[in-house]
Formats: sequence, structure tokens, C-alpha cells
Amino acid sequence: MGCGVARSFFETIEQRTDFAACLRRRRVPVRYIYAGSGVEIHRRLATQYPAEYDDGRAEHEIHTVAGIAHLGALPTQVCDIGVSNAMHSIRFVAPYRHLIPGLEQFLGIDCSASLLSVAADRMRAAGIRGCDFGVWNIEGGPASVISGWRRPGPVLTCLLGSTLGNVEDPVSVLMNISVSSRVDDLLVIGLFTAPPRSEVGRLIEEYSAPAVRDMAMEPLRAAGLDDSAMDFRVRWEGQSIVGEVKLKRAADPLGVPLGPGTSITCFVSRRHDRDAALDRLRAARWRPVVDETSDRYLVVVARRV
Repeated sequence: MGCGVARSFFETIEQRTDFAACLRRRRVPVRYIYAGSGVEIHRRLATQYPAEYDDGRAEHEIHTVAGIAHLGALPTQVCDIGVSNAMHSIRFVAPYRHLIPGLEQFLGIDCSASLLSVAADRMRAAGIRGCDFGVWNIEGGPASVISGWRRPGPVLTCLLGSTLGNVEDPVSVLMNISVSSRVDDLLVIGLFTAPPRSEVGRLIEEYSAPAVRDMAMEPLRAAGLDDSAMDFRVRWEGQSIVGEVKLKRAADPLGVPLGPGTSITCFVSRRHDRDAALDRLRAARWRPVVDETSDRYLVVVARRV
């Protein structure tokens, strides 16, 4: 098999069944990189390369949120969707607690129970107490996990670190969050903007690195494909970095027959135009309140209407 972990696997039967359907479409959602045996690879790489999280994104996010404090009290409840390994979340929540000394509660959400366990351990180690965690696939529909957790009053929902850039349908995800929210809740999102053409080659090189390749191919290993049967490549398409594998020989992962030469998209990382991003928010019943761009990272705070 691959070099990622000792044993590649999915967390649940439901994930395994859904992944088979994804293989039939020749397109794998990014969320599977952060589930099952992929959690250990993600945890290990985050521990080995913590500097990857010191890129100023969290500071830009908290600065943008702080900029609307004059419009009224900021929420004392924070829901972080895509909490992942919590390294980015800690960089946001710790300074937010200085803005809101009365911060009441924190809810971390992700699609993987195993990944949430990693997040919970890291939040405790950082001294952030009173945290709850819940599983939700934001691409699968609205959630009850937020309504069952929240208390009276608005919630600050976070979709940080360009999480929205990794989903299949951004408008659908924003609508799922909207339906799971209440009027006057706030949403803060972070998105990478499109680079100049001169930097596209560097981006492709970064996403072609062995560590990214290892993470991207792990769900396919869990499905039964061997590294020797896959050729990994990265390209720029539209405003997105696209990772894909091309099969060198016929295979039958999870009972899905695939011929030699079959291409499978294993991740898409979108870059966003500001005006298009604001239009997507409005289409999903979010009213943008403020937006700021710094170092090609766009942060928007919007209110649920």
C-alpha cells in the first residue's frame, strides 16, 4: 500500500459506501482527506510543520471581527465549522476571548469523530476549557448539532482557513449553514483570492509536494488502491488548484470497476473573487457586514437575515 500509515481505513460503513459513490463519479470530496486513516497523517504533518499555521490568516480574521465591535456586542458563543486539528482555531479563539471576556461556550464541528478527538486534546492542552464538539458533514445538508448546543443569543459561526474553498458547492454549504443558524447570527469566513499568473507555477509546486500527495492519496488507499497503481498530478484550472490521480492499470476499488487511464479528482482548492464571494453569501441569506483582504486572503463577516 502507501507510505501514509500502517493501515488505511474509513471510519464508518457510511463513509465507505459514500466513497464508492464518489469513485463512480471519479471525484473525491476533500473531506475524506481528513477522515479515517487520513486523520493520523494530518495530525502528524501538523505537528511536524507548525509554521504552516503561522501565516497571519488567524490574525487577519480576528482583526476583521474586532472591527465590527462598534456595531454592537459580539456573540459570546462561537461555533467553528471545520475545526480540524484545532491549531488554526486556537489562534482565533484565544484572542477572541480577550475581545469577549464573557465568552460562554465553544463548539467545534468537523466531519470526522477521530479528527474531533485530536482537536479536543489540542484545545485542552492550550488551556481552552468548556469546549464541545460535534460531527457534521456540511456538504450533506443542514445540521441539528448547532441548535442542540446553542443557548439564547447570537452565535459567531466560523468558516476559517479557506475551508469553504475545499467544498464541492460553496453556495450549497453556505445555505446549509444558514438554515442551521438564526437571524442575527454572525458568520466569519476566510478565503484565498486568486494569485497573479506569475505565481500559479509556485502554487502547483507547493501542492505537488510529497506531504500533500500523501494526504490526497490516503482515501484512495483506504478504498484498496495501491500507490504503484496511481500517478498523482496537480494542475491549475479556472481559479482552482486541482489534484488528481491517473490509474496505471485496471482496478476494482470498493467494487467499482475502473479501467487503466481513469482519472480521479482527489481534491479541489478554489481561489475566490471578492465580488463573487459576496454574491454567494447573499444568495444563501447572509448579508455581508465588512470584508478585508490582506496578502491575498479575504475575510468577510456577514449577518444572517
